[in-house]
Amino acid sequence: REPRVTKEIVSVSLGPSSLDYEFTSQMFGEAIHVRRLGADGDVGRARQLVAHFDGQVDAIGLEEMAIYFRVGRRMYVHRQILEVARAAQSTPVVDGVHLKSTLERWAINRVAQKQPGIFGHRRVFVLSGTDRYPMAQVLSSYTHQILFGDPIFQLNLPFALRSFRQLERYAELVLPALCRAPQGKLSSLEGGQALGTPRGTRYFRQADIIAGGSSYIRRLAPEDLRGKLVITDSLAASDIEELRGQGVASIITFTPPLNEKHPFVGTAVLEAIFVSVMDRALEEITEDDYLNLVERSGLEPQITVLNEPRDVNRFAFVIHPLSVDFVFNHPQLKYLRFLPKRPIERLMAYLRPLY
Repeated sequence: REPRVTKEIVSVSLGPSSLDYEFTSQMFGEAIHVRRLGADGDVGRARQLVAHFDGQVDAIGLEEMAIYFRVGRRMYVHRQILEVARAAQSTPVVDGVHLKSTLERWAINRVAQKQPGIFGHRRVFVLSGTDRYPMAQVLSSYTHQILFGDPIFQLNLPFALRSFRQLERYAELVLPALCRAPQGKLSSLEGGQALGTPRGTRYFRQADIIAGGSSYIRRLAPEDLRGKLVITDSLAASDIEELRGQGVASIITFTPPLNEKHPFVGTAVLEAIFVSVMDRALEEITEDDYLNLVERSGLEPQITVLNEPRDVNRFAFVIHPLSVDFVFNHPQLKYLRFLPKRPIERLMAYLRPLY
């Protein structure tokens, strides 16, 4: 016999309505009914949906629409999405910002405990550091090779950011203007449709780990993602099969599957569930309260292998100069023989490999 539903959650997404889902799951001893409604890139439609379900459900989660961005010590507020949330007068509306600061940090550390070295010294491409700043912070404790794709996907510029300092400066200069602009200017997801041409292809290619929302990956990643480890959330079964076809080795998601047809829900949906269970005013809930519920829920991050590594019947000799004198045999470096050897030896440690 189906348990009586005690909590109703609606997820209003800016993404396509073709990905809508509905399921009932058991959490905290209660039957929780979750329903997703896509607005197909129409922010006005999203606002109408929030107003429609106001007072009818226990909590509303906004997917692919962030109200708040925490970057460094500053908080940025997107005006248009704040107005979407304010369409509800009685039902709490959340965007997942609190679980990005708690659940994602906790999940990355849990995965690192389960599989030591999984993030160690790996090249990470964070598709939007302004959206996933807390996740990037905890990843930085395992590797220093982190790039941020915000200029590529938000401003269509040809370069990535290479440090947290650059990201925070970028946020100070760019986010205030983007937060006053329409939502599509910030997320590059205007219209809810797939973009025809991938962006930042060389950064995807160079990365070992790709971290970011599934909507960015779905629309902006190149076809070839062979051997990559993807850290993401809110995956439908069709998304998983698409990533498998692109050659992704494994995916890390922050929660176990809640439903077979839509296995992994986003942080906004989970935050809405947590808020409905706590049944308190949003301003009274602290991040410690969210973290306590994460522990109580028994949720565990999941590592899903999509493509097993292949046996490769090839090998290479890796050699190096036996002394700095060998460096001068290279046609482009022979003129350095007239300089002191110690500085040359130090310089070579920072150059790219040479044939």
